[in-house]
Amino acid sequence: MPIQTFYKRYQFAPNECLERDLLGAFTRRQYTANTLLTGPNQPNDRLFFVEVGAVQGYYIDHAQTEVTFAFAAESEIIMSPINLFGSHAPQPGNYLRTLEPVQTLELFHTDMRRLQQAHHAFALLSLQLTEEAVGLREERARTLHNPNPLSRYYWFLERHRNLSGRLKISTIASYLGISRHTLSRLRSEMAHNGA
Repeated sequence: MPIQTFYKRYQFAPNECLERDLLGAFTRRQYTANTLLTGPNQPNDRLFFVEVGAVQGYYIDHAQTEVTFAFAAESEIIMSPINLFGSHAPQPGNYLRTLEPVQTLELFHTDMRRLQQAHHAFALLSLQLTEEAVGLREERARTLHNPNPLSRYYWFLERHRNLSGRLKISTIASYLGISRHTLSRLRSEMAHNGA
């Protein structure tokens, strides 16, 4: 089960009481592809643990262009960036959308806070997840400063290898801050060179 994979990755071993509280707090949901999980005027009131499928986090920039800021696939968590620091107010322009049929376990902000207060191990896990999310965003920001689009794409393939064949070129290009045309050319060159 993906949640067990997640526990193992973070060396998280909940005791029986915490395991029971977690099972009671998570809600399992299924969504079709291209479903908005959060959007304008909707509260960012939960995190999504992806059991099956892939989810994209994006915002609309000043030119009304969609800019991808995050992905999550099996055994990964995604939430709106503002949620990392405890706010769950609606955020104009921030979206989470399913890219495939998705099954999630969802944890509402209020339940997360309750679990953090009641269980030290869960509070430590929450801190670790926040640090990892901030670290990935910083890593992506550094990657976007690299003027070489091929280096950016190699970073994507290394960091998100489980998604490379599942996403549209335009979605990956948006995430890497390069044009769809440039990414398409790079992929063709790599295929031609056997990379």
